[in-house]
Amino acid sequence: MKINPAPYGFNQKSSYTADNINPEQPVKGSRPFFFLYLFVFQTYDMFHSLFFLLNVLFSFLRNLLLSYLLFVYRTFLFCFRNMKKNPTEP
Repeated sequence: MKINPAPYGFNQKSSYTADNINPEQPVKGSRPFFFLYLFVFQTYDMFHSLFFLLNVLFSFLRNLLLSYLLFVYRTFLFCFRNMKKNPTEP
């Protein structure tokens, strides 16, 4: 019995190259879906950096918005405290 020390089929011929095709045997059932898997995972890898940059951009915009809201809130508190200290008389 041959033991392959490499995990998950490394150092083995790929099922999707011409080295391994035996015309006597029928094609495996998962073979037609190979290009679908390839497209899905390649798209996933392509858009990884895009998703990361979008995440950075939106977190930056969220931080801007939150700091603006905090500024407005503190300004309101400051003005409200000053109004309570120095009420304007009619």
